[in-house]
Amino acid sequence: MEKRFKIWVYKEGERPLVHGGPLNNIYGVEGQFLDEMEHGKSPFSASHPDEAHMFLLPISVAYIISYVYKPLVTYSRDELQRLVQDYVGVVADKYPYWNRSKGADHFLVSCHDWVSEISFISAVLYL
Repeated sequence: MEKRFKIWVYKEGERPLVHGGPLNNIYGVEGQFLDEMEHGKSPFSASHPDEAHMFLLPISVAYIISYVYKPLVTYSRDELQRLVQDYVGVVADKYPYWNRSKGADHFLVSCHDWVSEISFISAVLYL
């Protein structure tokens, strides 16, 4: 399986909220994974979405929190949920891959504890 398993990373969106993440703090795994997948450093990187088994939504929860929630005036997840829902909406409208599995083969990587709430909400909205 390690020789054949492939992950496609969606290209939509612009930094800093997608396609990047912190590399040197407590949420660094998020940035490291995105960096390796997007720059072809991983043997799991798919060169075309048709060869992929899984699809990575390159959303940086840590960067969203850093840029959108500064200064922190609320712990409400509403803005974070809206950003992720918008991204999923773009992907679902533009590509057939989300729709063929209703998002079951899609994932995002985050070390932040807010991600469990947004991933559930986004999946439910696009079923």
